Amino acid sequence: KGVKPSNIFILGSGLGANVAASSIAFNNDVGGAAMISPTSNIRDVLAIPGVKVSKIPLLIAAAPDSKKIFLEASLIRNIAFLQQGAGRITFLTAFDKDGTDMIDAYLIPNIIAWVKVPAFPGVKEDSLNNNADAPPPAADISGIPDL
Repeated sequence: KGVKPSNIFILGSGLGANVAASSIAFNNDVGGAAMISPTSNIRDVLAIPGVKVSKIPLLIAAAPDSKKIFLEASLIRNIAFLQQGAGRITFLTAFDKDGTDMIDAYLIPNIIAWVKVPAFPGVKEDSLNNNADAPPPAADISGIPDL
């Protein structure tokens, strides 16, 4: 009670990753969702529909030890990226670790860092260009020798 939804994060692994993804449709005001080893469908729990409607930062992680899981997690990442754009989707993997070794070595510190800053700020427009219709200034090429 009393916790702002933006301070709540959903985290799941395996089947829990798909549960986290599908719950996004009902909890699109939380701070973010982290999914470790999601697939498109585990026990009829679908990940893609929730990711398609997501407006929250997402962290997706998969180890390369299972090619199927890695490829499906990559597909889920691509769908999320197309939905939200740059800076909102984080994809983690480890090519020298798999399973729980990946979680222990890489994911725990990276998930904690991601919770602190779940999305990169947007790129701001150039504030020096006050007149958008004006042509850019000509480059000074006086110091460049002729060839």
